Amino acid sequence: MAYYGVIEDIWELDYGQFRVPVFSCRWVHANTGVRKDKMGFTLVDLKKGGYNDDPFIMAMQARQVFYVEDLSDPTWSVVIQGRKFDMTDYTHYAAFDVTDMPPINDQIPVMEAIDEDDVEHATRHDHHEGLWENNDT
Repeated sequence: MAYYGVIEDIWELDYGQFRVPVFSCRWVHANTGVRKDKMGFTLVDLKKGGYNDDPFIMAMQARQVFYVEDLSDPTWSVVIQGRKFDMTDYTHYAAFDVTDMPPINDQIPVMEAIDEDDVEHATRHDHHEGLWENNDT
């Protein structure tokens, strides 16, 4: 059974010879605050707290997720899995790369990679919204 929550504090327990990072989390109640929609997405209501008597987990037990507000019902947030990396090797992990992320939902078709030669065809040239140019020179 998966538990969803938000990290509120990070502690490092120092045992002299070694250190253990632990996360203090605000958990979502699994029975009332977590559901799957008809497309197979996991949704959480971050306001439905639970498990207050057991907030701590070891960092190695955590998996990174992101919560994206469900536009059809702002009470719920869609759970997006982050990429996996080994906590013991956190100094050598690669830069964020969306191609290394797990699929959001196995019912959504996977896009084929864009050939680098075709990038020009995928670029919009019909607007300049968001561009800023310094004309003071």
